[in-house]
Amino acid sequence: MKPTGIEPLSPEWHARRRASVTASDVAALLGRSRWTSPFGVWARITGRVQADVADSEAAEAGVRLEQAVADWWSEKSGHKLAPSPGLIEHPSLDYFVGTPDRRILDTDGAIVGVYEGKTTGHFRQAEWAEGPPEEAKLQLQAYLVLTGLDVGAVAALIGGQKMRWAWQAADPALADLILSTVERFWVENIEKDDPPPISGMEHDTSVLAKLYPKADGTAVTFTPQECEMVYQRQSLAGQIKELEAKKGLLENQIKEILGASQLGVGPDFTVKWTNETRHYKAQEAREIEMRVLRFGK
Repeated sequence: MKPTGIEPLSPEWHARRRASVTASDVAALLGRSRWTSPFGVWARITGRVQADVADSEAAEAGVRLEQAVADWWSEKSGHKLAPSPGLIEHPSLDYFVGTPDRRILDTDGAIVGVYEGKTTGHFRQAEWAEGPPEEAKLQLQAYLVLTGLDVGAVAALIGGQKMRWAWQAADPALADLILSTVERFWVENIEKDDPPPISGMEHDTSVLAKLYPKADGTAVTFTPQECEMVYQRQSLAGQIKELEAKKGLLENQIKEILGASQLGVGPDFTVKWTNETRHYKAQEAREIEMRVLRFGK
C-alpha cells in the first residue's frame, strides 16, 4: 500500500480521483458495471466532462450513515476497525487509486483486511440477497490489490433496517486481470487520448450530451458503413414497436382473464394484478433545452 497523505473529501482528493482510475471504476473497465462504462471513465479522466457530483439525499445519507454502518458491522462481526488510510495508490501504477472506508484489525490490533460500507434503499434488497452486487465485489477486490491485503468485507445497510455483509478473499487471478485491464486502459486510451468503444448505456448517452451540448448547424455525410448503422437502428425501432404492441395485447388479454381476481396461477409462474398507490413529487413547469435525435427521409 502506498499512502498519498490526501484526506478523503478534500479538494485534493476530488482532483486526484477525477484524473485517476479509481477502485470504483474497475467494474466499468471490466465491462461489469450497470451504471458506468469505459467511455465515461475516459471522458472524465481526460477532462472532457466533469465528474458527477453526488448531491442527492441518498448520497448525503450515505455519508451521514457511514460511521453508523461501520459500528454496526464491527459489533456484528466482532472485528474492530481502524480509520481509512485516505487516498492510496498502487505502488507501480500511480494512476490507479482508491480510498478504503476502513481497515479491519485482528485481536492484536494488526491490520488484516479492508472494510467497505454501503447504504442503499429497500428496493435494492434483492441485489444483496445472494451476496454483494458485482460492482461492490470488484471495488473490494480493487482495494485488496491496492493494499496488498488478503481479505476484505463489504457491508450494506438496506432500507435503514437490514444489515447484509460478506467476506471476500483476495483472488490472485482477478487481481492480475484488474491490473492488466487498468494498465492497458491507461496506455491505450488515456495516454494516446483514444476513446474506448461507446456503449448503449444511458450513462454514455449522458456523456455524449455533455460532450456535444450544442449543434453547430453543420452537416455530416455518412459513409456506407455509417449508413448501415442508421438502417439497422430503423429496423430495430420497427421491431421494438411491433413487439411492444404484441406485449400490450397479451397483457390486456391476461387482465381480461383475471377480471376482478388479484392472482393468477400457472404451473411455474404467478401473475398479480394489484392495487398500488404511487406518490409523485410535484415539479414546477420549466423549459429544458436538450439535443434530440430524430430520423427522417
